[in-house]
Amino acid sequence: MTIVFRLAVALTLLSFMPFLPLATAQEPLQFNVPYHCPDGTDKVITRCQTNARGGEVCTWRDEKNGQLIVERFNIRSQMDGWLKICKVDAKAAAPAGAPAAQSATPSATKAVLPTGPLNPPYLSGMPAIDKIKREIQGKDPTDTLARQVAVFNEMPLVTQRFLIADRHRYDATPDEQRVCGQYLLAAKELEDGYKKTHTPAEAQEFFRLHGRYEEDSTFFRDMFKLFSPAFMDEYRKVDRSANEWYQAHLEEEKRIGQGPTDAEIAQAKAAQANKGNSPFVRNDPGTLAARRCVELGGNDLECVGKGLSTGFADLLGMGGLSLDTITKSARNGLVIAGVYQSQNGVFFRFGDDEATLASCGRLIDLPLHYTVTRQGGTLLIQLANSPKPFTAALGPDGNLTGPGPTDVQGQIITGYRHYTAYKRRVSDNTIVQGSQHDVAEPIYGPKLERCTIGPLHSTGPVPSTDLMPALTSVMTGDNSKVKTTPAGPRMSGAYQNPGGLKIQFASEAAIIDCGEAHVASAYNVTNDASALRITLNKAGGPLTLTLQPNGTLTGPPTTEVEGRVVSGSTDNAITFAPRHAQCPATTLAPH
Repeated sequence: MTIVFRLAVALTLLSFMPFLPLATAQEPLQFNVPYHCPDGTDKVITRCQTNARGGEVCTWRDEKNGQLIVERFNIRSQMDGWLKICKVDAKAAAPAGAPAAQSATPSATKAVLPTGPLNPPYLSGMPAIDKIKREIQGKDPTDTLARQVAVFNEMPLVTQRFLIADRHRYDATPDEQRVCGQYLLAAKELEDGYKKTHTPAEAQEFFRLHGRYEEDSTFFRDMFKLFSPAFMDEYRKVDRSANEWYQAHLEEEKRIGQGPTDAEIAQAKAAQANKGNSPFVRNDPGTLAARRCVELGGNDLECVGKGLSTGFADLLGMGGLSLDTITKSARNGLVIAGVYQSQNGVFFRFGDDEATLASCGRLIDLPLHYTVTRQGGTLLIQLANSPKPFTAALGPDGNLTGPGPTDVQGQIITGYRHYTAYKRRVSDNTIVQGSQHDVAEPIYGPKLERCTIGPLHSTGPVPSTDLMPALTSVMTGDNSKVKTTPAGPRMSGAYQNPGGLKIQFASEAAIIDCGEAHVASAYNVTNDASALRITLNKAGGPLTLTLQPNGTLTGPPTTEVEGRVVSGSTDNAITFAPRHAQCPATTLAPH
């Protein structure tokens, strides 16, 4: 069991757990009343609990047309985004004092795991938090605590083996998310409690101690004493299936010649020769991605996540791409970022490939493919609507002009199919007595709606969808670390030229490669009557490129790139060596 796979599991699921925030001044919450959101959904906050550091963890339901979509929970500070745009009707507001009545003080580590029918059913065989704390003991109090933290951190790996073996899905169910979130939260609170009563040096040693347990395959096997014999029979089948698939995947990679580039392998070997204890001496996809991330200026947590998610994606057969990379657009060229809303409630939520039209009459959210063309200082956005495409114009003022009354073919909910579902035992697949519950499944039908798409205004910058920066802000309580994307025109895709200059654009930033030097750069896009220009504010001086009618980018004769590469590590830090390169920038073609 490799550390790459182990931590990839934890960080993949970590986004679902309610981490502990720093206290901030916030408006009071309204409980058990709907917050109406622009996309037609409602959010109903049911409770908030005070955690060990005085912050709040809140639970709410997402509903649409009175039907439950999913139940969620998160720290209070991470709810501010939707609280700004989802509003409670004044007449439905809770009476004064209701929020305080909903608060509770117990630590989340004392909470039990979700009960009742769980999906998938195997979750009912996972050990309770109190059982882990009772049965996992060490040679002294510190060793006991380290072993318990290690077990809590390892538990999500068990659920992930079930997920990998199920080749029909790649996403954890809400119940799996909640169970893993409880385990990871328990580990976090135990470690935080230790830090409060010990010196920084002792806390660092404690981190290393439970880390050694988490990397110990013998300790991992011993952990399974917490499970019942019936659960272990099922797990062995699942584990065998996952291992067989992964081995077949590795053999297929060897056959078709996938793997790191020659330059990456050479750099890894050089690092190994330079420093024997460097954490980046291997050449597997996860290690290479983590090294590149820190070289580009990412923090430790962000880069561990990127590297390990790359290894995890490789495990799932995604060619060694990181999880955030495979979700990026394959489009090269201009895209639009942000949410644009009209006074009548109709709005567009733009992604790299599609713009989602919402609140158009009774229609459910409708994704529409779009293209962007430049016409002087205006950008024309052609949306592939049915029965007839239409065009919206993004002007120099940053606002969208719509076509007015427009026919839109979409779908509405015409009713619900009700049926009864049951919880089944893992051991023999028999129905658990009393586990039956009603399920309402929406029934959809076609509908031609006529809605007015008038002037639309931006709702502001867009928070980054990249998991790791958001996760970093949650763990540190520093919301200044949450990355945002400016609304309006952005670039997407890869560009390069024969001289060795490569630029990979995403909505958040661009990565520039020139020889051995690479650097991450913020950029801005400006459009006026003369040209559309992209200015990359990189180390070594800004680089301004102009978008040409044929889709290429043109720039100055040469550009300087100042970067760094990992050269080794000490006990406390990674060490770097500077890299400088110069490349021509006259013409870059989409790649």
